[in-house]
Amino acid sequence: MYLQGKYINDITAEDIENLINNSIKENKELDYKRELNINSGKDTAKNRTNFIGDVSGMYNTDGGCIIYGIEEKKDNENKNTGYPSKIVPLEIENQDKFSQLIYQIIGAHTDPKITTIVARFILVQEKLLLIIGIPKNYGLPSMVTHESTNRFLKRNSVGNYLVSTSELNQLFLMNQSVKERASSFRLNRIKEIQETTLVPMIATAGSYFLHFIPYSFADEKQYDLIKLTELKNIYPVPKEEYYSSNYLKFNFDGLYTYQHEQGQNLVTSHIQYFRNGIIEMFSQRCCTMASNLKIFEGHVFITNLLQGIPNITEAFKKLQVEPPIMLFVSILDIKAAYLRTVGDVTYPITYNKDNLFFPPIVLNTFPLSKDEIFGELKPAFDILWQTAGEKSCPSIETFIKLPPKK
Repeated sequence: MYLQGKYINDITAEDIENLINNSIKENKELDYKRELNINSGKDTAKNRTNFIGDVSGMYNTDGGCIIYGIEEKKDNENKNTGYPSKIVPLEIENQDKFSQLIYQIIGAHTDPKITTIVARFILVQEKLLLIIGIPKNYGLPSMVTHESTNRFLKRNSVGNYLVSTSELNQLFLMNQSVKERASSFRLNRIKEIQETTLVPMIATAGSYFLHFIPYSFADEKQYDLIKLTELKNIYPVPKEEYYSSNYLKFNFDGLYTYQHEQGQNLVTSHIQYFRNGIIEMFSQRCCTMASNLKIFEGHVFITNLLQGIPNITEAFKKLQVEPPIMLFVSILDIKAAYLRTVGDVTYPITYNKDNLFFPPIVLNTFPLSKDEIFGELKPAFDILWQTAGEKSCPSIETFIKLPPKK
């Protein structure tokens, strides 16, 4: 969902004008359309089938953007050349209603459902255009299922084409392979940290790991992590405190930022940015001892994530890493510990194994607000509270209104 290096929500009118002025030609990840007639008219059914095919074809290939409201230049035979010519403004009275129609059509007539597109209206020279951002699919390929149509499409430089049987088989195999490789990475990485000196001066008892693993890591692309040093919030703890300091260094795996507790010679929090797009977030700041009892501060755990995940999102955007992203949550050495929740209430954790390895959570879009982050991670939070015998995790309002911990 990137256009000329910008995430779709960051695209400006000037960016669209540059496409036209610089005569940027269509390609696998960029498509120009003069209009989008999917609301009414005698050709509505045909137009919807073509529209769904355009979205699914791009989704099953490398993702990209379709811009509606731009007319293409014609050749001597009056055929489209793929080069932008001029803006032909769309006439849409209710943008919200039309956006809902787009999501409804795509969701209802693709299998598996494509739910991760972004439809955004934009004014360029006071003329209305529509941009549809489509992520690259690393899961199961999606089939068009509209008006008795059942077909898998992909896209090349000249348009959509039907997927062959052998290519379809490779798409299905890739989906399972990505999930298995991501799960293995998480477990092997934690084991390696626990059993070796891979990360020096780190104590994992009572700690948590978050592994953000984009599906695109399967492409084995290497990212330029120097770009991340331009961001302000790339550290595990946003600001230094009187007893700790933030540090940054490059290592073999990529970029490593950490907080070092003065006088303890221990790393209590870190973020490892891997060159293949994976991000690992670690902290031991949620584990305390009280009257010889090991306490896992559940409320601190949640507020830390609500504050830290937006920074991870900004890092992904800076690197132009797209969703979907698998999020693996792991809590280590939790056996015989107590979960402390709001109001200093503690519950014994009844899980009789050392570690909690939560099922992966798939982030199909970048969560932006605390409400969105909490909603995405609520299944993991509920499992943690249920492990301590509670029905579910408290609501987000409970944590937001919580007074600062002294």
